[in-house]
Formats: sequence, C-alpha cells, structure tokens
Amino acid sequence: MEWAGPHFIKRNAVGYCGASHPDCTPEQAISKGLAYAAAEIRNHAPVRIDDETTLIGAEAEGTRVTYFIRLNYQMENVPDWKSFAKTHARETACNNDGLRKIVGYGGHLTYAFSDVTGRTASVSVSEC
Repeated sequence: MEWAGPHFIKRNAVGYCGASHPDCTPEQAISKGLAYAAAEIRNHAPVRIDDETTLIGAEAEGTRVTYFIRLNYQMENVPDWKSFAKTHARETACNNDGLRKIVGYGGHLTYAFSDVTGRTASVSVSEC
C-alpha cells in the first residue's frame, strides 16, 4: 500500500501546492495529494493485500480519503468485528509513516469494507 503513503503527497501535493506556493493552505495540499493517491489506487486496483483482503478502489474528497476493501470472509464470523476493524485500521494508519503524516496534517482516512455476503461496514481514522 505504498502509494497511499507520503510519496504521492510529497511529490504531487507539495509540487502543486505547498512550499513553492505560499498562498496554498495545508488542507489544499492534503486534498490534492489525496486526490492523486486515490486516482493511482483506482488505476492499479484491485490489489490483493493478503489471502483475505483486496483493495478494490479509493475516493478522495477534500481532506478525506476512503479506501474500499473487499474481505474474503463473512464479517459476522469474527467476534466483535467492528472493534477489530477499528483497531486494525488505526494500527495500519498510525504505523505507516505516510498515513500518519496525512492524519497529523488533518487528513481523515476511512476504510469501507464489504464481505463475501455483500455486508458493508466502515471505520475512520482521524488521529494517531
């Protein structure tokens, strides 16, 4: 999931909007970087993360990016799935330098899951 990290934010958002454009706000830089990263994910999706998880797309709006993830199991078969998902999403975001920076600069990450039965659930990370 390297493309959701700092590489696109640094290379693209700052290039369009950042130190070289002093009138640009941090929110605008985040927004442009997330839009680019979401487009790159869509261009490469689906991406198999592991045997049970596939990244199927992403959308960005403002300072929020939503990752769409398909699970190869039924959520209802995992005890306290929502708590598990929240913990896993926060650990994923906060243990990744790029994602942690995005959140630290005011970005919001949403993970929208769908399972093999079509059941959906989402969790968000807005602080580390």
